[in-house]
Amino acid sequence: MKIMMRLVMLCASCFPFVCHASGGVASGTVAHIFVTATFGDIIYVELSGAKTGNPACSTRSPWQFAIPRGSKAVNGLTPGDLVALVFEAQKKGNSITIGGSGVCDIDASEESISFVQD
Repeated sequence: MKIMMRLVMLCASCFPFVCHASGGVASGTVAHIFVTATFGDIIYVELSGAKTGNPACSTRSPWQFAIPRGSKAVNGLTPGDLVALVFEAQKKGNSITIGGSGVCDIDASEESISFVQD
């Protein structure tokens, strides 16, 4: 049993990219983007697909995720990188997947973004 647990821990540490987020996930085309300076310089995103795994704190509708407009990196990407990926997908009409962090630390009523994947 100890060997199995060590093997599981080793695999988990070697492949952190497999589990991007512990929060909500949505896939689809970019339905709406709302950029606001009024509520703390935040960018809100909604995808066409339904969001699953939404944390209890994330109650703002119709938005699914919040991206800060600043320089703090999220999983190695700056908010500018994340926004660029979202806008590029919207421009091309491509489907993307967005995952959340499981917490609402940018906006108390919207889940913070964790990753964008095409």
